[in-house]
Amino acid sequence: MALIPLALMAALLAAGTYLTIDISHVFSGALAVHPDAFDGVQAELRRISGGG
Repeated sequence: MALIPLALMAALLAAGTYLTIDISHVFSGALAVHPDAFDGVQAELRRISGGG
């Protein structure tokens, strides 16, 4: 009965470790940020600031 919480904790720790490593490489991997995201943010900031 004590193995279920242990396995759950190990799985959560492994998932957290994977996400930490994957996020540290922002331009590659499953959670990559592509250039179109930056273009969208830049266009939105221009729209908010009134052009320029």
